[in-house]
Amino acid sequence: MHSHPGNIGVEPGYESKTEGDHVAVESAGVPNYVTKGDTVIAIEKSGGQYRARVVSGSITREEAKLVQKSLDDFQRAGRR
Repeated sequence: MHSHPGNIGVEPGYESKTEGDHVAVESAGVPNYVTKGDTVIAIEKSGGQYRARVVSGSITREEAKLVQKSLDDFQRAGRR
């Protein structure tokens, strides 16, 4: 679990194929939780697909788009 304080969004981070929140999910084999304020989302991999779910709080439509972009980046990195 880790937090995104300040101006950083709640969406999971993607840096490269080998750096980002997807690496924590892959290496630990358990969900990775991202928190910002009262919002918590879980990033996990199930059936070969990265998924995110809001565990508490809520996200905006814009945040949901950013979360989806990160998940898409995770999937692409896994195929390389």
